[in-house]
Amino acid sequence: MQDDMEKNLALGIVQDIHFAPLHIIIDTGLFTKYALNHVNIKEFAGGTGELAKALSEGKSEI
Repeated sequence: MQDDMEKNLALGIVQDIHFAPLHIIIDTGLFTKYALNHVNIKEFAGGTGELAKALSEGKSEI
């Protein structure tokens, strides 16, 4: 894979203390460092069921 390729990632989350590492990654710029310049983070307030539906419909990748 070439370093100059843009990588896109649809990342769905249900806010929880377990996502503290995600906020550290965002704050320290690691997404940008590894060429993940187009990370779309969407919070699913409806919980894991809502997130699972988005995953099954292809609206979120992780």
